[in-house]
Amino acid sequence: MTQELDLTDWKPFRIGDWFDVTKGSRLRSLDRIEGDTPYVGASLFNNGYTQMIGNDEHIHPGNVLTTAYNGTIPGKTFYQPVPFWATDDVNVLYPKFKMTPESGLFIAPLIEVVGKNYVYVDKWKLQDMVDAVILLPVTPAGLPDWEYMEQTMHTVTARQVRRLDLLRSFSAPCRAEIDTKSWVGFKVGDLFNIKPTRAYKATNSQLFNDDGSNPVIVNSALNNGVGGLTKRQTTERGGIITFSDTTTSEAVFYQAEDFVGYPHVQGMYPIGKYVNEWNEERLLFFLSIFKKAAILRGFDYRDKFTRKLASSLVVRLPVTAGRNPDWEYMEQTMHEVVLEREASLDSFQKLAVDLR
Repeated sequence: MTQELDLTDWKPFRIGDWFDVTKGSRLRSLDRIEGDTPYVGASLFNNGYTQMIGNDEHIHPGNVLTTAYNGTIPGKTFYQPVPFWATDDVNVLYPKFKMTPESGLFIAPLIEVVGKNYVYVDKWKLQDMVDAVILLPVTPAGLPDWEYMEQTMHTVTARQVRRLDLLRSFSAPCRAEIDTKSWVGFKVGDLFNIKPTRAYKATNSQLFNDDGSNPVIVNSALNNGVGGLTKRQTTERGGIITFSDTTTSEAVFYQAEDFVGYPHVQGMYPIGKYVNEWNEERLLFFLSIFKKAAILRGFDYRDKFTRKLASSLVVRLPVTAGRNPDWEYMEQTMHEVVLEREASLDSFQKLAVDLR
């Protein structure tokens, strides 16, 4: 078990006392060119990288922090080791001190703690971020204890390296690369009617209940989109795909259970001549391809993933000799993937016990 930090003697400091905060720059998806420079957006994953681009007009140096101030995850902070482009959903924090990777990694989650106060409330405006207060360990002189931060992160990093080594020993077998040359393009709008999920006209405090039992699907890229539970009756049947038209294209999920909708959460309802062919495995197969197509298209908080744009996407699917979707192939493939993931989950649970 990780030892809990003793915060008794930590002291408050304004972010602006130790960092210069500057806003990122917007770059429309149509203007982005391929390259090897990280494009850092308001994402929870991959150090905030949403694309790799070749644009070089507004590049920030490495050894800084990035903090999302927009969307459903204000405060998400990453240490950036190499030069990058920050979107205008992100603020860049330039240290006024000699920051090391270890001290940057130590401070990042402390900033996130403050940023959580802005979830579902408001953007974490730049001046508010500058004036925000974080707790830091201090020396006897009352200054931030950089040496303590670095040593702590050295210890944490060594522990994480050990855990990664153990995880690799439990990794699922690599799947052979799929040959998609014979796959055929299908327009999403010909397969699904995309429309808003039905939401209650209620504030979050009225909607969510600690002792509720029905999931509420919100504009989040986490936890399958479930933002909490409610006592209210479900508004949507399970067995559909949902996505958010106001957050990143990572927020695409399959909803197995009946649920309660939320503003800006879209539902994908099968239509057309294949309406009765879809089941859970086939929808999960389609979801992975649809999500990848959306990510490659480069939607974000500014270039919204609207119903119209989602419907116009063309996704390539495996087909039979009659050029109809190969339902059996999709179902069998996803069945195998699910079994592999269940086996991996069992291994991870064993790993968690070993690491206690």
